[in-house]
Amino acid sequence: MEVLKVDRRDAADVLTQGNAAIIDDFLDAETSNEFSRAAIESWKRNSDPGTGWNLCIKSGDINRRIPTSKLASNENIKRIFDACSFDPFRYWYYSCFASPGKIPASHSLNVHLIKEIETALLKAGLKEICDNVQIDVGAVEPRFSITSFDPLSFIDPHSDFLKEGKGHYIITVLYYLAGPSDEEYGGELVFSRTVPAAKIKPIQNRLVLFRPSADSIHHVVPNSSSGNYRLAFSGWFAQP
Repeated sequence: MEVLKVDRRDAADVLTQGNAAIIDDFLDAETSNEFSRAAIESWKRNSDPGTGWNLCIKSGDINRRIPTSKLASNENIKRIFDACSFDPFRYWYYSCFASPGKIPASHSLNVHLIKEIETALLKAGLKEICDNVQIDVGAVEPRFSITSFDPLSFIDPHSDFLKEGKGHYIITVLYYLAGPSDEEYGGELVFSRTVPAAKIKPIQNRLVLFRPSADSIHHVVPNSSSGNYRLAFSGWFAQP
């Protein structure tokens, strides 16, 4: 698997060959800045009830989604979490979902923002890319969220690959809404099976696409600065 920076016109060919595509400046600057401002403001209010933000954690027997409005402190959770370091796949990050069965629309102020971003990406060329790789976006299930990574956040290496059938991820979509302003702060998406490992910087208005497979092993480098936001629209079109 290769990770290639391409023009949107070539993205379908890259995906068909089993590679990942990076497309910069995917939306017009005004729309990108509008979405970025909205996501940052939402994250700043993540402790307010009704925003839909959750701390998503998995480690050992712990697999929970905790509303950030109910988090008094992360310290006790982190202590239990670290005690389960034997788990081969762990994660700790924040997310606001808009997918069916996650958070009811009435409970989240961000559902409309997530849908607006999805619609804008489709209109800007994502639908055409999907059409060209035989993905009918009208016949699949969108499972998207806005995610945030702070200095504690990480996701262990994984592929997004599930067996064919209901819930199978057909394509992974990642659109950066905001990223650390300095390289030293991290936050990169890393594909570990490329030679050398491919590191994708979380640059605003960058779109990353790939078809999950056994080779699409990736993880996220921690964002080491609490003052720099690492926000993304991320998820999949899945088999309904």
